[in-house]
Amino acid sequence: MTRYKPVTQTLPEYDFLVYKDGDYYKIQDGNSLSKVYKDKDPSVAVQKAIDLAPTGGRIFIKNGEYPLSTEISINKSLSLVCQGNAKFTNPNNLQRMIHVTADNVVIDGLVADGNKAIDTYEGIIRADMVKNLIVKNCILTNPFHGSCVRLQHCERSRIINNYFHYSFHGCVYLYSAFRCIVANNNAENDGTNGALVTAYASGEGHIIEGNVCRGGEFGVYLEYGLRSCVVSNNSFLSLHDMGAYPYYAQAIKIEGDGKNTIIGNTIRDVYGDGLVCRSPLNIFAHNTLELVKRRAIDVGSHYQIIESNTIKDCGYEANNTYPAIILSSWEGVYTKYCKIRNNIIMSEQSNLPSYGIQEESGCDYNEICYNRIENVVNKGVIWSGSNTKVAFNIGFVTENSGEATITAGNTYVDVSHGLDITPDINKIRITPKDNLNGKDYWISDVNSSTFRINISSSDSVDHTFGWSYYN
Repeated sequence: MTRYKPVTQTLPEYDFLVYKDGDYYKIQDGNSLSKVYKDKDPSVAVQKAIDLAPTGGRIFIKNGEYPLSTEISINKSLSLVCQGNAKFTNPNNLQRMIHVTADNVVIDGLVADGNKAIDTYEGIIRADMVKNLIVKNCILTNPFHGSCVRLQHCERSRIINNYFHYSFHGCVYLYSAFRCIVANNNAENDGTNGALVTAYASGEGHIIEGNVCRGGEFGVYLEYGLRSCVVSNNSFLSLHDMGAYPYYAQAIKIEGDGKNTIIGNTIRDVYGDGLVCRSPLNIFAHNTLELVKRRAIDVGSHYQIIESNTIKDCGYEANNTYPAIILSSWEGVYTKYCKIRNNIIMSEQSNLPSYGIQEESGCDYNEICYNRIENVVNKGVIWSGSNTKVAFNIGFVTENSGEATITAGNTYVDVSHGLDITPDINKIRITPKDNLNGKDYWISDVNSSTFRINISSSDSVDHTFGWSYYN
């Protein structure tokens, strides 16, 4: 009688194969193709294969459903590779399904359903104090109050090319982790709360890049103690808090110790704020924000660079309007020493937002220059700091230069400057564009909306002056 072999030469090389055969889950040796163990409990069979595998070995999980009765423990360096239709399920409401406690582990192609039973501080995959964990090409769903992947005190780990669904506490949760990469993942959250990445406690050097996040409350949340992270080229779409505060969603929220780079992200359709910053020394550049209901960029800490971002149709929630970019106070700290430059703020809707850029009372020593602002409700720029520099902004009401003509027979012209302040008369420069034939000229009657250009006597021809304001 010929014995059935579940293995063919088309399967990848492995040390042990786990497969379902009738009522049993069996283990086959990759060298001899002999069956070495069987059990009706898939948890027992998978764990036995891990125990038998050599350090650095490879276990292959063949197609089939594997309802776990206990968590799988990976306590040695190895690769756990799953065929496309191999699925771990959680009928017994385990708090975690796979627990990793060894360095250099690879989990590849796992499909796992948490059954909405994972605890807040656990995950479908949880790793503790390990280095170089790789989780890739997996489909991890329904951890609910827990996470799809939770890394605690881990270093240099990679979470790449996965699909995550329905996580309340962060699809990827980094707790006191260092220099991890979360890249090219696709996450969907459709409940209250939920985030693509939450990082908490001390931690630094994470790269969060190329991910797509739909739904939930947060896209990326770098909480207390985080520093020197890069959040780049991600897309955050349709973030809606479904709870008591429907406009509380935030695409990227930065707390911690700062020195982060937020660059090239796309943020669209957020029922709340786009980029929220509560730590110093960050860079926000080349991000695109569209249809953010409240503030596109809200900064409440010092030494930020906010440069070359595009903000479109943001700042309208219910009957309220908000500034596109705001320098605000937070916990008694007034934002200072920030540079806001080369940003584009526009709206194709009717008069959004209330201000293009707003510096709240108490903030000072900031620079707001070279921005283009179009179609807002009130003013393009409003600021309070006596040492804040505002110059060379172009747009709806923030022109810093222009031309004005004193017509024949007159000795002055009143110029509407639109500078949002009463300018310093000594900082307004005027230059005649034609021959005044020795006539004197000067500025007077400066107020919050106009100033006057005068000549010493009228003439029979028009005289045009160029003007500019240098703050």
